[in-house]
Amino acid sequence: MGLDSRTPSVVLIGFMATGKSSVGAALAKALECRFIDTDVLVEDAEKMSIHDIFLQKGEKAFREFERREVSKLCTLVGNDRCVIATGGGTVIDSVNMEKLKMLGQVVCLQATLDAILARSKSVSDVMRPLLSATTEDERVAIENLLENRKAYYEDADFCVDTSNHKTEEVVSMIVRQLNCSGKFSEAVSLTRL
Repeated sequence: MGLDSRTPSVVLIGFMATGKSSVGAALAKALECRFIDTDVLVEDAEKMSIHDIFLQKGEKAFREFERREVSKLCTLVGNDRCVIATGGGTVIDSVNMEKLKMLGQVVCLQATLDAILARSKSVSDVMRPLLSATTEDERVAIENLLENRKAYYEDADFCVDTSNHKTEEVVSMIVRQLNCSGKFSEAVSLTRL
């Protein structure tokens, strides 16, 4: 049922609107473990929304807060298995990625540009500060950010495309990949999903 002691956690990385938070919560439920969202950790620590941090303190300050919270994850997680969802830009900091890889299997959630655009439009600008701060066309801004982060996302242990799949389907795909990877001490039954 659980991950072995070498890789107790599953870390979800990927661009905004690929489903990290929703898939992460559902995956944690399926694995019967705790769910941690690094954006929530930053918001709780700073007592501000991500949008307000970007607006009042800037992206550089946000990345510093994010790095601090990622550094705390090893202590927070301990020996427990967890599912951890990261912010879309967390991995651009090599120190963050190194720490995330130490925690367990890193899974990149991907989606097509059209899927990301559609999902981003369904959420207020408050939830997507990098998009609301740009003067570029939203499609161009997303294309540029995706291109700039491509190599970081490719550093994951494996990737799952969420474009045309429901949350439960993505969870099943991740569990199958984890079972195939040999990182589980025993296979997780897909009937619980």
